[in-house]
Amino acid sequence: NWTYAGPIAGVLGAIAVALTSGWAHDMYRATSEPMVIATTLLWIEWHLSGRRMAAFWSGVALCLMRPEASVFLLAYALWYLWRNRGIVRGAVLLVGLALVPSGWVLPPWIATGHPLEASAHARLFARGHAAAIHTSLVLEVLKRAAELTVWPVLIAALALTVIAVWVRDWTIVTLALLSVSYVAVVEVMTLAGYPGLQRFMLPAAALVCVLAAAGVVRLAALAGGGLFSLAAAGLLVGLAAPAFIPSYQAILTQQRLAWTAVHSYDDLTVAARQVGGHAGIFVCPSSSVSVNHTAASEFAWALGVPLDRVHGVTSVDKSAHHTGVAFFAPRNVVLGGAPTQLAHGLRGTPIHRYRMWRVIRVTRPGDRRANRCVGS
Repeated sequence: NWTYAGPIAGVLGAIAVALTSGWAHDMYRATSEPMVIATTLLWIEWHLSGRRMAAFWSGVALCLMRPEASVFLLAYALWYLWRNRGIVRGAVLLVGLALVPSGWVLPPWIATGHPLEASAHARLFARGHAAAIHTSLVLEVLKRAAELTVWPVLIAALALTVIAVWVRDWTIVTLALLSVSYVAVVEVMTLAGYPGLQRFMLPAAALVCVLAAAGVVRLAALAGGGLFSLAAAGLLVGLAAPAFIPSYQAILTQQRLAWTAVHSYDDLTVAARQVGGHAGIFVCPSSSVSVNHTAASEFAWALGVPLDRVHGVTSVDKSAHHTGVAFFAPRNVVLGGAPTQLAHGLRGTPIHRYRMWRVIRVTRPGDRRANRCVGS
């Protein structure tokens, strides 16, 4: 009966989400993860308010960013059609379901000629990281899931779930089960060869944040409402605040890193223009460039070429394998590293420098055919 229970729970949930591990990193870099959380919560909100078709399309939007959510979208579509039969409604649901695989397959097919390019890149990334994991993949994914948020949030969500089971509040129980199930789906995908990264489990973390906020408010409401409940909620949040200090500090750190990223990518595009841009670099259909690996996608976009013509390299000396124009910058936490020397019979000729970026013509002595297609 506490009048302000809903708004206060909403604010607490939003704060918990903002302090989730990696949130600031993703927000400052304009990645899809904030939209992943938004579409997840809209899906739940619109379902609970009776707007089932809107909820379904929010699920479609989520699946276009996170394919593992398709398991839940298919189940939801079947449930919705079972509860509300109709040819038109069934056709609309079918269109929504078809958009998900189309959205994942058609763009890379058009851009690179490989419909499963995203899947191949994900598996390649997973193989590189699996070698560095000393525990089992199952335990590693569970560890990443647990580290998405801090222990007070986990405890509050778990306490609310236990109470919900006792009083048979099936809405709360269902949300908790959905969170656990989402982590389980990521586990299965990891065992199938895909990377089980923390950001893949953000929908589960968002639900945990909502449950934790509801748990704090319900406990505070026992004080009788009004100022007493507000004080109780403030006390509970104050007790948990020290656990959030590292997350708050991470936001400040990520803000500085975001500025570094912006300036790094801006300087990279300037360096590319100064050596002739697209026309000067890609003098043949087979011409390519190499760049610090985390800048590869942005560089491909800036140059207007498919990703397979931009080779991401690392600080490992033997990681550069291709002739072409190379853009190398010293290692930092945003860009990763670049080779300090070339291997595989390659030879580098420095041709330009702009701030942190060195531009190098990478050729292979004796390979006249390949060297003719090295631009700039």
